[in-house]
Amino acid sequence: MEINRRTPGHIYGSRTHGVILHIKYIPYPSRERHLLHAICGLRIRATSKGNPGTIPGTVQFKVANLYGLSETGPTHIDDPLAPGWKTGTIGIPLDVNDVKIYDENDEELGPNETGEIVVKGDNVFVGYYRNEALYRDVVKNGYFHTGDLGYKDENGIYYFVDRKKDLIIKGGMNIVPGEIDEILMRHPAVKEGVTIGVPDEMFGEEVKSFVVAKDGMTITQAEIIAHCSHYLPKTKVPKYVEITDDIPKTHSGKLLRKELRKR
Repeated sequence: MEINRRTPGHIYGSRTHGVILHIKYIPYPSRERHLLHAICGLRIRATSKGNPGTIPGTVQFKVANLYGLSETGPTHIDDPLAPGWKTGTIGIPLDVNDVKIYDENDEELGPNETGEIVVKGDNVFVGYYRNEALYRDVVKNGYFHTGDLGYKDENGIYYFVDRKKDLIIKGGMNIVPGEIDEILMRHPAVKEGVTIGVPDEMFGEEVKSFVVAKDGMTITQAEIIAHCSHYLPKTKVPKYVEITDDIPKTHSGKLLRKELRKR
């Protein structure tokens, strides 16, 4: 087979939250057989933390993130083979890109301060078709405002946090739904989990999670709340949990939180 002759070492694929997976297969005996098994038979779910994983009896791999948007193409490189590489980042900006972290007033933030990722560069788009007003709204002083929250560390390494519009504001506290989603996925009976903010008279918004159980397994709301309480502070534990058969997604597999908000 072609795959056996060329022995590919990398696989790229889109993850459900829109960040690109870069899977590096570590060479070892019977690599072709295992790689073919991995391509044809496995479902791999990665979190925004990009943690390395092990497929039992198959292969070890590293997961790195290739960050970008439709309006920019790739803007960062996260090389898992680089010295000192660590999981959970989107890496460093490409040479063609100038990237900053802005606050709500478009002032640049310092290291380890979370704000909106803004991008400038020759690979950034030049307009939306027949929608100049929207373009002016998202491109200011030459920087495209991505709508993504993130931060950079002291070494200039960038981290993706979540979509700005998905942020839950509970009693003035910002809660990142993706953090709760990852805790949901740690439960052995959870196939899919996604979190949104819902209106609340006292706090403005409360935390609600939607959970799909794995085939042949059942789970209760109380179990999910107890599970989350073990890992999260009380303010982030879902107040509401809905067990559902399916979570709406786009054709590319992105979770549609806006559809869940309509329920």
